[in-house]
Amino acid sequence: MGSPTSKLSPIGLAGEKVQIWTVRLIASGPVLDAYGALLCAEERDRAGRFQFEHVRRAYTMSRGALRALLGCYTGCRPQDVVFAYGEKGKPSLAGLSRLRFKASHSAGLALYGFALDRDLGVDVEHFRTMNNWEDVARRFFSAREISDLESLSPDERTAGFFRY
Repeated sequence: MGSPTSKLSPIGLAGEKVQIWTVRLIASGPVLDAYGALLCAEERDRAGRFQFEHVRRAYTMSRGALRALLGCYTGCRPQDVVFAYGEKGKPSLAGLSRLRFKASHSAGLALYGFALDRDLGVDVEHFRTMNNWEDVARRFFSAREISDLESLSPDERTAGFFRY
């Protein structure tokens, strides 16, 4: 994505268009510092409370990148983006805004989705062995998706789970 301070032109969304962005969360010190400078005091405090350095760095990069992207979409400075938080702690833009976004991150990669006037969801997961994929699927997947997974051979089920 480059430096958050580089001049990016405003990004247009129209109609039913959804835009997806990916950002690597591993960065050099100067890049990390530039993204960290976009965070508000509360976000910097939260980053400082993470016990592990790699988690602190990933949070700083992911939140700074989100602010940089929102700044492009809204036309305001990334530092001026104000978040509201839902009952489950998910961020949205404070005030009345047509712009909707979601974010997900896993294993050094962040995924962001943006749309106008419509809710959306995004998810990125690091492919790994999971012993409890059935429990997760029953909680979040449709009956058809669960049936599809159960129709796969046992060796194919983990890969099928992550494809969903």
